[in-house]
Amino acid sequence: MLRLFVGIPVPGECREALAGAVRALAEAAGEGLRPTRPENFHLTLQFLGETPDDRVAAVADALAAVVFSPFILRPGPVGCLPDCRRPRVIHAGAALGGEECAALAGRVRDATAPLGYPRGNQFTPHLTLARIKRPGGVDWRVLTAGFPAALPAFSVDRFVLWRSELTPAGPIYTPLRAYLPAAP
Repeated sequence: MLRLFVGIPVPGECREALAGAVRALAEAAGEGLRPTRPENFHLTLQFLGETPDDRVAAVADALAAVVFSPFILRPGPVGCLPDCRRPRVIHAGAALGGEECAALAGRVRDATAPLGYPRGNQFTPHLTLARIKRPGGVDWRVLTAGFPAALPAFSVDRFVLWRSELTPAGPIYTPLRAYLPAAP
């Protein structure tokens, strides 16, 4: 069994800006925050979960049928999930490109539905920046409001089928196949 998900990778400049801001956030929050490792920044389009080895090729082939055009994504604003009163995750939404992300996620879900993956009914584009281990004693609303407002935008010129391996040191994401936009 392989634990799989489909997502948009975050490229260099944006990843570096997010990593620097998350380090500052972690310093302000103390030990109650577990930052996402910069190499793991991504925007999930669909979590597929545990998938039998013999079905991975079918998933990869189904995703090859997804047609999309490149678009610009700008992360932001930063907030908490489910909210800043009971936070579990610090995330960045999509200040620009959210509709395109939602459309791409819908196409990905349409492609995997015939293989038995649930289509789901709601998609909110976000990048997980950190997980909150101990929320007490921190005003998360104030802390996230201080997060940089102008995060770099980037071109979404691919999406990826990833394997997620859970380890005691945190997840390891291995790209299995990248999918490029349709040729003009």
